[in-house]
Amino acid sequence: MAGPRRPALERRLGDVDEAIGHGLLVVDSATGQLGFRHPLVRSAVVQLSSPNRRRAAHAELAELYPDDQERRAHHLAVATMDSDEKVAALLEHAAEAATRRGASSVAVSWLERAAQLSERPDQRSRRLAEAAFVAGQSAQLERAQHLSESAGTVQTDVIIAECYAALYRDGEVRTTHRKVVAALEGMAPVRDKRTVERLINLLLVISLFAADTATWTITESCVDRFCDPADPAGSASLLHRDTWGDVVRRGAGGVERLRQEFVRATSDRPWDAMRLLVSAYYLDALDEFRTLLTRLVAREGEAGAAGNAMTLLQLVMLDHMGAGRWADAEQTGHRGLELTARHGYALFDHQYRAFLAMVAACRGDTGTADGHRRAVEAWARPRGIGYLTQYADAVGAMTALARSDYTAAYRFATCITAPGELAPHNQQAPRTLLDFVEAAVRSGHLDEARRHVQAAVNDGLPAISPRLALVTAAVHAMTSQDQASSLYQRALALPGAAVFPFETARIRLAYGERLRRDHETRAAREQLKEALRVLPELGALPWAERARAELAAAGAAFGARGEGWQSLTVQERQIAELAATGLTNKEIGAKLFLSPRTVSSHLYRIFPKLGITSRAALRDALDGGTSAAPHDEV
Repeated sequence: MAGPRRPALERRLGDVDEAIGHGLLVVDSATGQLGFRHPLVRSAVVQLSSPNRRRAAHAELAELYPDDQERRAHHLAVATMDSDEKVAALLEHAAEAATRRGASSVAVSWLERAAQLSERPDQRSRRLAEAAFVAGQSAQLERAQHLSESAGTVQTDVIIAECYAALYRDGEVRTTHRKVVAALEGMAPVRDKRTVERLINLLLVISLFAADTATWTITESCVDRFCDPADPAGSASLLHRDTWGDVVRRGAGGVERLRQEFVRATSDRPWDAMRLLVSAYYLDALDEFRTLLTRLVAREGEAGAAGNAMTLLQLVMLDHMGAGRWADAEQTGHRGLELTARHGYALFDHQYRAFLAMVAACRGDTGTADGHRRAVEAWARPRGIGYLTQYADAVGAMTALARSDYTAAYRFATCITAPGELAPHNQQAPRTLLDFVEAAVRSGHLDEARRHVQAAVNDGLPAISPRLALVTAAVHAMTSQDQASSLYQRALALPGAAVFPFETARIRLAYGERLRRDHETRAAREQLKEALRVLPELGALPWAERARAELAAAGAAFGARGEGWQSLTVQERQIAELAATGLTNKEIGAKLFLSPRTVSSHLYRIFPKLGITSRAALRDALDGGTSAAPHDEV
């Protein structure tokens, strides 16, 4: 009640001057408004007032805020005792505004109060169902189920709440899919548009995690039957079907469609924008919408839609991974794990673990990668969560590549998709194209690699995204017999080469290796030096070591690393590489999610292992006692 205008307080407290004189009230010198001297004074006044007087005070306070919808609704909700449709409608509009500003938890309470004040049973049920849906998006799954059951007549809303809870907490994709399809089939000929939209969106999410052609075939049929392309919600659902499911065969032109969906969107609810951003990820276009993603994550805090916040944080993590900001990705992943633990979202917990496993694999921390991968696979495979089992196989392939175990990498890659085929409804099939072909070529399966490249070309992968255009051109070069150099150059000239640093550095490494084998040593050194410039900064130590070895083989004056380097742990190697580039302890800590003190402690353990006593000698030690950087022989 701090800050109301003088007339309202005069009616409440009588003699305002006396109240000021007794030290109960103060006047704000800047605004001239009255306020209580201390919160305890305010609490005492409220507690000593009768319920009727408190309600009357709220009614008068509501009149003070004719243009502030949410504050007015809050006061009227407390002041009103009997059913009042006008107040209920105002609360409903205020709940919509609260959802838009990232206060979904507040919106649930207001919708529940609006239901209590509704004059008709159908309005009460509708508002309770809406409260249940928003509660589900806010990670209040028990409350969502209770509200759905209280809605009474709207059985589909109970199903929606139950299925979200079963999916997110237990990873149940089979039963939930059947229930949602049955709910759609059982709806009356005149269907409620809002309910159909929510059932379809839930069906799409379930199918995304199932990642199974049989499941997706049923879902695609439902989307075709129940979604109107002319309607904004229907058009968005069609885009999600095409990008979340079989992006290889349906994704061409998807980025332009995505831009159009953002332009035509009539809703600013966080979950609608979140779904479009998921499509952006599968189209490798998150960088284009990074500002929106950052704003949504900041908005959906503790009082926001926590369920959506967990997905948004996953997208932030994936964006960091694609951009080569792996320390940021790891930090975001641990933040996500804290959220999933707080809300009991086992499905999202294992998603975050899968992504952390991929970061670890790219860094060469194979023990961590293997641990996360096995945990994810053990949880996901019995439940039929194909999205996670396929991702686990992708982690397995990357981990094996980091170990230079190309036979194992090829085995993992073929668990995702067969040679010469980009399996339908399998997001990892196109995303692991570079891993598959590299593993195949290096393990002696050149014919299979060429068939896989041809499948990528035939399926039109380059038309889907700049990243897929880059890796398709690169694997074409890897498998070429006599045009490799021109094909590599064409790949590295593509726009995607500037956006995806890890893929580009790996391509340069492969190109340098090919040039060296073709005895073009000077050109090989140029590509290998550029790869070595990027890979240590990323923290991709296994690939950096290969680039260093190739440079030495190409005749660069570059010393071999001895037993001291081999004795370092993975994290010590990361810190040593970064320190050798001139970064401070604080900068290294920011990249690796460590405190400067921890970095300093690591360096003091690293120095004796390398036989040095100062940071200044670190670069020479890493270069095997030679000059500070590789250089061409004269």
